[in-house]
This record gives sequence, C-alpha cells and structure tokens, in this order.
Amino acid sequence: MKKLLFLGGLTSGGAEHQMVVMATLLKREGYDVTYLCPGDSDFFQTDLEEAKVPIIRICENKVVSLLKLNILRTTILLYRILREGKYDTIISFIGLWNFENCFFANKKHTKHKAITGIRNNRDSVFLSRREKFFTRFEKNADTIVSNSDNARRVFANYYPEYVDKLTTIYNIVNLPEILTDYSIKKDGKVHIIVPASFREVKNPMGLLKALALLHDEEKSCFQIDWYGNIKGGQNCYNQMVTFIKENGLDEVIRLFDATSDIANRINEADLVGLFSSSEGLPNSICEGMMLGKPIVMTKVSDYDKLVDSTNGFLCDWDNAQSIKEAFVMISKLSNDQLLEMGRCSKRKSESLFSKETILEQWKHIL
Repeated sequence: MKKLLFLGGLTSGGAEHQMVVMATLLKREGYDVTYLCPGDSDFFQTDLEEAKVPIIRICENKVVSLLKLNILRTTILLYRILREGKYDTIISFIGLWNFENCFFANKKHTKHKAITGIRNNRDSVFLSRREKFFTRFEKNADTIVSNSDNARRVFANYYPEYVDKLTTIYNIVNLPEILTDYSIKKDGKVHIIVPASFREVKNPMGLLKALALLHDEEKSCFQIDWYGNIKGGQNCYNQMVTFIKENGLDEVIRLFDATSDIANRINEADLVGLFSSSEGLPNSICEGMMLGKPIVMTKVSDYDKLVDSTNGFLCDWDNAQSIKEAFVMISKLSNDQLLEMGRCSKRKSESLFSKETILEQWKHIL
C-alpha cells in the first residue's frame, strides 16, 4: 500500500479544500494517507477525521515567528517527519509547501515522488522574490498539476523549462449530503451567493460599485449573500461595510463569515457569483454547476469552458458597468429561463468534473 503525505493548511481556502477532498477520496481508495498542517489550522479538520486520515501538526513557535525563521524551523521539523515516515509520494498545492516537498524530494533519507500544484495564475505571484525562490526547486518535482488550463499556460510562460512536467486535472467536486430545499426567487428576489474570501483579488469593491450603478427598481430584484473568512480579510471586509452603508446597499447585499456548510447555502440560491480579478479553478463555481445553478462570473480561469450563454453570464472584473449589465440581464430572467440555465450548468459539470474521471487521473499519476 502506497504511503501518501499531503502538505498544506486546513483553512477555508480553495486549495486547502481540494487537498482535503483528494486526501479523503484516496484514503477510501485504499491508500495510506496522512495530512500535515500548521497547528492553528482546523477548518476542514472534521472531514479528515471522519475519513480516518491521521493529522500531523507543526505548531508555530512565537519567538521563531517573530524572528521570521518560520521556513527554517518548518524545514527542520519536516525533515524529521519525512525521515521517519518514509512516504512514497508527497502532494502539496501551495508555495511554501511545494518548496518543502521539492527540497526533500532527492534527499537520501527522505526521497519520495513529489507532486506539486499550481493554484494561481496571477503575474504578481510568479514575479515575487519568494515564489521565484520556491519555484527554482520545482526541478525536483515529478509532476506539476494545474487545476486549470489557464493557470498551466501562465506558469509555462514563466517557466518553460518545466513544461514537460505540467498536466491539468480539474478539481473534484465532492458535494456533501444536501439537506436544504430550493425555492426559486424566494421572497420575489433573485438570490445570488458569492462564496469568496474577503480579499482584493476577489474584487468585492468592483461588485459593490456595480450594484451602486443599478436603479432602485433593479436593486430591489436581488438578495446577494457573500460568504468569506472575515478574520482573514478584516480590512477588506471593513471597507465593504462602509461602502454598503454609504451607498444604501444594506437591503441588497449581506456579508457572512465562512461556513463549512457552503454547499447547502449554494443549493438555496438561484445563482452563484464570482467577480475575481484572478482565479485558479474556482471551487464555488464548480460546486454551483454541480448543484444545477446558473453562473455569473468574470472572465477568469477557464471561464470559456465553464460558462456560456446557455448557463450564465460573463463580465469584466475591472469594469463596474460590465458587471452591472450582467445583473440587469439576470433581473429580466423568467423562472423557466433560470431553471433551464441551471440544467445546462448541471450537464456541463458532469462532463468536466466527474469524480470517477478525475480520480482515475490522480491514480495514474500516483
């Protein structure tokens, strides 16, 4: 039985979510799976515990953190864990953990197959000193998995020497049991859910500026609920709250903390929205499509594969007028049109995110 170790956090982010999904599914497929994460990271802990995936925690040392020696301390602790664990394959999706994965890949006492992930396509990320340093070690990776064709193309543009290691595997959409009922246009409003963190890259101010452009009659058509990690984006959240109050949008959009039950919240909505300036592959959009929801999103990631006129609306993240026009079109949809667009989303998702297909792709790499 192959021993697998996942390196990453357990916060509410999309990359962490996908790592947990893969860890639990591969555990059920018979692999010996362990998950290593920072000590203060626990959003998806229950999912791993229910799947009986052991968790190893590296606890933060406050003095070390203050002196900015986290990477050094993590590397020392990780060496001991890898040496004792004798893992066949290590899987990681994010910068620091990709670095650690690749750094140890060819060491005598920790040698393993290294699978790393690309979960970003922003130029600013690839150009940062930190990421440039980390990415130098990708030469030790056996496979670099991107969750979108767009992110793979951007990465290959910056690092053409790694092109032969690159492959695209979409995220598995592993929905929990759905316990909520869906009522179309409840209370006479189109309910749109935006499951996204409170960060600038998610473009919350772009959405709010677009909503402010709507006429009062158009505003009254919508109820928008944004779910994100408030603690992880407090400044952005505060800015949103101020703008909402100053522009009289209290009855149009509500802000909520992140929830582990987001699939049931999506099921209650009429549409799923995403207004980011950049994305890898947005889990919320994939989940919305699997749940048969129309989509409104900006032209990020593999938008051309996810959304067309049959199942949703596209807009430009840096153009409030473009976002506003999408909302105007949504406000004119009949109930039958909404339901048909949802059915089209469902059909698309089944061809793109089949659990069986994606699981076989991962097992092939392993």
